[in-house]
Amino acid sequence: MTNSQLFLSLWKNQLPTIISFLESDSYFKSIQLSESEFTAIEKRNKYSFNLEYLNGSIYHNSEISAIAKDLDTAINNNSDLHNLIDSGHFNFKLTSSFVFKMSKLN
Repeated sequence: MTNSQLFLSLWKNQLPTIISFLESDSYFKSIQLSESEFTAIEKRNKYSFNLEYLNGSIYHNSEISAIAKDLDTAINNNSDLHNLIDSGHFNFKLTSSFVFKMSKLN
């Protein structure tokens, strides 16, 4: 497993929640993730990120952390999820307090 795939299994576990949100009528959802799950994988100074998609592609992200790249890989490796984000404007954000926020922007 390469360094950029350390968090992939963690994000794969969240895919049903992400799919459920995208299929719902809701425009925003947040869930509390476990800090210990992240720190058990790798200790780092910063875990937070902001990942925005427009029509299935990453939008307005000049530098993407390894944690965000792993979420992107999990999304792109799941055809159902990839099809859901293929036509729309979405934001996925992990805060410094490990709250994962999902937003529909369109």
